[in-house]
Amino acid sequence: MGEIADDLVDGTFDSETGEYLGMGPGYPRTMKNGNIIPYITKGKAGTGEKVGEITDCKELNGVMKFFNGYRCFKQEKEAYDFIKNYCKERLRFKGTINECAELIQENFGHFVKYMKEQKL
Repeated sequence: MGEIADDLVDGTFDSETGEYLGMGPGYPRTMKNGNIIPYITKGKAGTGEKVGEITDCKELNGVMKFFNGYRCFKQEKEAYDFIKNYCKERLRFKGTINECAELIQENFGHFVKYMKEQKL
């Protein structure tokens, strides 16, 4: 991807208008009514569907919202498997999906790099 596309995906620029929002948190964002919020597309588009219902784990919610911007998984299970594989392969960690998401949030840039290496 190009630099502008990367900035849209990581939330530096508004995913709808392209307006600069400030340093991105690692997932797409948009501005609604003066508030910066995660950008979540609706329904089917691209190669996958929206995955990840809201859970009680804010770290997992953040990772799943990030996946929604990419539309790279057809089912929620595929997203969960990807998270667990990343933790097992790169972090040498075998834990619950919530624990994996917490580790991902600690170094989100490394996780994004891994996603790009996997060509998602």
